[in-house]
Order: sequence, then structure tokens, then C-alpha cells
Amino acid sequence: MCRQIIQKRQYRLDARKTATREAALAALVEEPPPKIGAFIRRPGMVDIKQCFPEIRQQLLERRKEYFIQRKQVDRERLKESMRRLPGRKIKEVCKDAKIHPKKVRRIFPDLYQRMKTDYQQRAAEQSRLRLDQLRREVFGIIENLKWRGITPNINNIKGKLSHATRKDWKTIMDLIAEAASR
Repeated sequence: MCRQIIQKRQYRLDARKTATREAALAALVEEPPPKIGAFIRRPGMVDIKQCFPEIRQQLLERRKEYFIQRKQVDRERLKESMRRLPGRKIKEVCKDAKIHPKKVRRIFPDLYQRMKTDYQQRAAEQSRLRLDQLRREVFGIIENLKWRGITPNINNIKGKLSHATRKDWKTIMDLIAEAASR
């Protein structure tokens, strides 16, 4: 009776080993290759490290190769998005590339820094252009008021500006003072 129990257990163990070996060989061609821990937790699997160390090593190498290839593909997608959207926010570029910004910061610090620098340069350029436009507009209004014989002040200029936000009032006041000193 004991011998039959031992034989039955051995038969079941052999069946589990065979199933594990077949599943491990099939996992070698899966996309993406499964993690070893996830593979072992599959129902009916035996410890692949003890029974099939060579297949385990192949699976680990396959997984490593897969992630190297995926990293290259992600880098190319990110570069393409950076070319298409120059100077945009990091989130916008990453969303276009379908990569999370934290992943970009961790895996591609060089590209992250380049996106950050491009964005800062673009923002500074837009700010400079906006200030130049505001300067031209204020000086034009002041010249028009002086030509008509009206003393320029904030109330005269405020109504004639096409757009002015609260943060521009300090700049506008400085421009009025500069124009008055001319």
C-alpha cells in the first residue's frame, strides 16, 4: 500500500515536472517573457530553479534581452515625439510617446534633461516676445496720446490695450515712466 502511494506521488511529481518543462519552454517565446516569480506561481508548477536551471537561465536572459529591446524602442519613440513637439512640456511629449514621465526621468535622464532645457528655452523666448509686443503696444499708445496732446497715464492706456493681465501692470507702469522720461 505504501509503495502504491509513493508511486502515485512520484507519478504526479513527474507529471508536474513535465508540465513545468513544457510551460517553461513555451514561456521562452512569450511576448513579453514572464517574470520567474509569476511563472512559478502558475498552478501546478514545480520549482524551476531546482528542476530546470538551464531553462530558468534562458528565461532570465530572454527577459533581459526583451527589456533592452523595449528600452531602445521607447528611446526612439521619445526622440520622435521630441522632434514632433519641440519645446513642449515634458508631460505632453511623454503622453505623445505613450511613456510615463517618471519612467523617462528614471531610465532616460539625458532625454529628460534635454526636454526640460528645450521647454525652458521656449518659455523664455515666448515671455520675451510677449514683453516686446507689450512694449511696442504701450509705446504706440503713448506716442498717439502725446500726439493728441494728452498726458499719458495708466487710466488713458488701460482702455486702449488689447490685452493686459495683472502681472503686466508693473511692466506697463515702468514703460509709462520710461516713456515720460524721454
